[in-house]
Amino acid sequence: MSRSQRRRHDAAHNTGHDADDGTDPIDAYLDDLLGRLHGPASVVRRTLTEAETHLRDTADAELASDPTLEPAMAQQRALARFGSADTVAHAANRDGAGARVGALLAALIGSAVRMVAIGFCAIALAAVGARALAAVTSVGFVFGLPAGTVTVAAKCAHWLSVQPTAGTCAQAATLENASDTFQLYLGGALLALGAIGIIAGTTWLIRHGIRARRVEQTPTGTRIRLPKTLVPVVGTTVFGGTGLVLLSAAVTNLAVLGLWGRGLWYVEAVISLAIAAGYLVLFLRALTATTVS
Repeated sequence: MSRSQRRRHDAAHNTGHDADDGTDPIDAYLDDLLGRLHGPASVVRRTLTEAETHLRDTADAELASDPTLEPAMAQQRALARFGSADTVAHAANRDGAGARVGALLAALIGSAVRMVAIGFCAIALAAVGARALAAVTSVGFVFGLPAGTVTVAAKCAHWLSVQPTAGTCAQAATLENASDTFQLYLGGALLALGAIGIIAGTTWLIRHGIRARRVEQTPTGTRIRLPKTLVPVVGTTVFGGTGLVLLSAAVTNLAVLGLWGRGLWYVEAVISLAIAAGYLVLFLRALTATTVS
């Protein structure tokens, strides 16, 4: 027999009523409260359990302070202090809805942050991969300015000044692209990942610190789990679409917004499509698990 069942049995014995015939005031109150609560079953059960515990503890305290008091009267006093079922249910439903919205936002933001972190890892990997491909093929193939690209004289002068070993504007642009890509891609990605790590770590410490200091958790507290297929679908779409765009840029040897390099486009496309393939595998596994269950 559980603790709540034992307490109901004791209450029924003390009042001279059967706990199952609906005459126990606290049981009747809990039945009324149950019909007014909304939300996940686990949250409703927790609300009822905590309400019953509080009510019976209060009734016990009333009896302890006045041994001559009838048990039924002690329960009525506990109910009067606790509030009507309508008032309690309204507050619980309101707080529960707010908690679920907050939990949903937290789950979405957490998934988005992880996906952004994967994106920055891909950028860092692209910087290293481009250097490796240039060592195997040539710097011109990976970072070279497409033939026929019209450049501004001021830019040519700048590239030639920072790359004194280059004999032409195109060679200087290629060398500068190789240098900037490695530094900006790798350095920027590492800085961004570090910032994400610090923010995520600080958030984790704050959340767990608050939880550790709580003596009691509200009955409406809940944790939202996103559908298992949601993140894989988004990841497959985002990285797959990006990979196809990058692959198109590589095939056409595109130069746009100061970005160029056929080999660099290929490296970025392969990495993006590989990540998309990983998300696709996760999606298929989640879909299979959902279908089986």
